Amino acid sequence: MITEDVTIFTKAEIQQKIEALSEPGSTVFFYLAGSPSSGGPLGRGAAVVELNPNYPGKGQKRYIVYTDDVEGMKPTNKRRRMFDSDKSKEIARWIKERHYRSSMP
Repeated sequence: MITEDVTIFTKAEIQQKIEALSEPGSTVFFYLAGSPSSGGPLGRGAAVVELNPNYPGKGQKRYIVYTDDVEGMKPTNKRRRMFDSDKSKEIARWIKERHYRSSMP
């Protein structure tokens, strides 16, 4: 059940927020309605995108994508690593597929 007013971002807005990360280790998160996590206003935790602090090291990708449980509208920092990518568009698509309001009560 959605208890807070949550903005549902477009894929382009998600991509823009990811590309705006500028400091190594900085993060942005989006609430999810479909993931292995729990909690939050959409019911299934959050996706957290981190600007990889080890990039551009050997074999490192620019971004790391995690899922995280949510308590009190904030990720709990119990992250589960999902994948790494250099492609913000790919990450935005993955998030958008899970970032929506469920029609279930």
